[in-house]
Amino acid sequence: MGPYDGDGWVENDPTVNAEGLRGLSLYISNGTGLPGPYEDPSLPRTPQAPPLLDQVVVGGVIEAATNICTHRLQERLEELEIPATFHFRPDGTHSWGYWEDELQRSWPQLAASMEL
Repeated sequence: MGPYDGDGWVENDPTVNAEGLRGLSLYISNGTGLPGPYEDPSLPRTPQAPPLLDQVVVGGVIEAATNICTHRLQERLEELEIPATFHFRPDGTHSWGYWEDELQRSWPQLAASMEL
């Protein structure tokens, strides 16, 4: 995407280009970046998982930043009266466990949007 103020960023910014989302089935979710159930040190970790400290710190910062952007997108879509399903979790880092939960939660909407 390039620098924040560059052409590539603007061309790919969903908030700037929100009108192009009209008519699509939108399911958008985000956590806060605070540790949640997948940051429990007593849970087993897969070999592919990052070290827990990285998941909490790096994944937490990423999710906190995307949370701000996701709320801005929600405001923009509401302003344009473009329907979307938003799910904001009270915790959760930028990590696979939360992504899998949201995939399962969003599946009925996703599957319905793919029906021919």
